[in-house]
Amino acid sequence: MPAHCRLSAALIVALALCCAAEDDVQQAMVDRFVRELGAESFDLRELAQKKLIALGGGALPHLEKHGKSTDPEVLQRLKKVRDGIAVDAARRVDHEFAAHGFYAMLGQKQKPKNPTRLKPVPTPESLQALTPEEWLERGPRGFKWLAAAQEEDGRWDSVKHGAEQNADIEQTALALLALLAEGHTEKVGLKENVKKAVAWLKSQQRDDGAFVVKGKVVDGIAHALAACAMAEAAGMGRIPDTMQSAQRAVNYSCEHQCGEGSQRGGFGRSPQSLCPDTVTTTFFVLQLKSAKVAGLSVPAAAFEGVLRFLDSVEDNDKHLFKGTPSGEISITASIMGCLARQFTGGSREEVAPCVDAVLAEFKGHLNDDRPDALLAYVGMIVMFQQGGDIWTAWLSKLKPARLERMQKEGANAGSWDPCGERQGIGRVATTALISMSKIDYPRRQPEP
Repeated sequence: MPAHCRLSAALIVALALCCAAEDDVQQAMVDRFVRELGAESFDLRELAQKKLIALGGGALPHLEKHGKSTDPEVLQRLKKVRDGIAVDAARRVDHEFAAHGFYAMLGQKQKPKNPTRLKPVPTPESLQALTPEEWLERGPRGFKWLAAAQEEDGRWDSVKHGAEQNADIEQTALALLALLAEGHTEKVGLKENVKKAVAWLKSQQRDDGAFVVKGKVVDGIAHALAACAMAEAAGMGRIPDTMQSAQRAVNYSCEHQCGEGSQRGGFGRSPQSLCPDTVTTTFFVLQLKSAKVAGLSVPAAAFEGVLRFLDSVEDNDKHLFKGTPSGEISITASIMGCLARQFTGGSREEVAPCVDAVLAEFKGHLNDDRPDALLAYVGMIVMFQQGGDIWTAWLSKLKPARLERMQKEGANAGSWDPCGERQGIGRVATTALISMSKIDYPRRQPEP
């Protein structure tokens, strides 16, 4: 046998022995912790359970031989260990989605690091009646920066302001939504900014209602964001051409909903996807709900399909949501599922078990210790919609806006530095999301 072959064979044997040794060590650790699940000390039993969960999926094969224990508490704790490992795995997948899914849609390439939360930026009601000139002088600085950062053609240049890749449609939609949330329309307020943004989004739309980049239909979430912005602009400004554009976007969304007839379901990342998911479906729910409120035509079958899909991804025992019908429960899916339920007719009483379950199961992901931009923003909407004591309790946990992070001087005064897990999406999306996180006052009414 040639020397290099003998060396390779020796390495293979050595690696196999190492793997076997590691496997034995893992089994020994699992055996020890399982024995401690039945220890006399309650604290030791609790600690052993946590240690087994911390071992992760690699511990699952080593747990099999302990499935016939005669100790009922050990069996119960083993079930909790398996469930805990599954939830942790789902959270890791969830984090990957946040890193490479939602944030990639907003122009980020790399995996986010050092996550930070969104902070609400309240706006006094007295600013609603200001003229554009007065508003730019006295209004909230985040919105002023957005108005100033808009390109002459009406879009917001995502890459120019720090995004890792082009996401002009999504970021223009977010910036427009922020201006609309502040009460500006194509008729009042910063109407020229709104008009230009609406006109640019229209220029990116095909006759069939799809939004495209270089002739290619955009991702489902990007379409839903742009379509939602157009529906909001249509409802608040009542401009016929904008209404028609928003209606075409609705028609395209509904025509490309997953399934047909009684099999119609949710929405996926691509048209008529065979893999609808809870997050994408919720973005489409926001679009369709905005369109409905704006007086556009939205077929009842679209909402009926969404309800069927939500039924397929909700765990009725735990009142939490999975990302897909065959997927795992996750925080993103659960909080988005709550929002979808609220916007598809679910009463506060009907949604309450899900909201309570989210707070109980995933509070570590929603508080200030492990925040997430998307979850914090959507979480605030959910709790605000739920209202009452739960909204008061939620609001009391939020820290004040970190104004020290807002730029005070220079060309970027009034904007927020992209940082943490939002760093890759740049300044436009960061400022728009933070600016829109002020939902503790009534929404502006549409123009007559």
